[in-house]
Amino acid sequence: MALAYALCKKSELTPELQQQAINAALQLRDYRDENATSTFILTVEKAITAPEAIGSEVTYPQKKQYDPGWKIGDTFSHRLTTPNSRNLGLSGSLVLLRKIGSYQDAEGNLKQIVCLTLCAADCIPKDSEELNALGLLPMMKDNGHYKYWGQLSLTSKRKEKSFAFEQNGNYPSIPIPKDGCDKDPRLARPLFGTIVKGSSYPASLEVEDYPCYEDDICLCYRMFGVKKGIDS
Repeated sequence: MALAYALCKKSELTPELQQQAINAALQLRDYRDENATSTFILTVEKAITAPEAIGSEVTYPQKKQYDPGWKIGDTFSHRLTTPNSRNLGLSGSLVLLRKIGSYQDAEGNLKQIVCLTLCAADCIPKDSEELNALGLLPMMKDNGHYKYWGQLSLTSKRKEKSFAFEQNGNYPSIPIPKDGCDKDPRLARPLFGTIVKGSSYPASLEVEDYPCYEDDICLCYRMFGVKKGIDS
């Protein structure tokens, strides 16, 4: 009845749904004394039986999910500027993200699965061998085992831009680490591009605005370092 009532207001009520709603109203009447019939039932009955309520069923387009168009092996860089990177001696270094897969969540949003590593700004790898030699930055540790998979939710062009990536090449042949997340990519660590305002720090620190995943990268580096010779 509620659906029929909503559709009749837009003249989108089909005859089939109208009859179902009328039958439902009659059934509700059976449970009530005629004099005690609710105002809601009377209002719905009047609305759904009005001639102007009937119309054709309308098909609404499904929301198109944003796809950044990344391919397996696409590799991106971002320069670290957060104060945490200064404390670790990483300020100005590059975090490198390489796409290794993707999946859709329960809402249909496309998630990008990535592995990460670090390098000096003047030592950007030029091929798969150089990139692989850098090792990987663990995202977390579970039961003594490192987990290397991260995930990004890029649901719009604006969100993709907030991560401030620069593409550096495509390296699809590098082995993918098997760390348990390969069986369920939802377990990969989420990384976010929410912008942290440099103005929130004391002016003496001269902090630029930066995406918050920089702090996650620094935390992972402080806790785990970069690992080489990883099983895949």
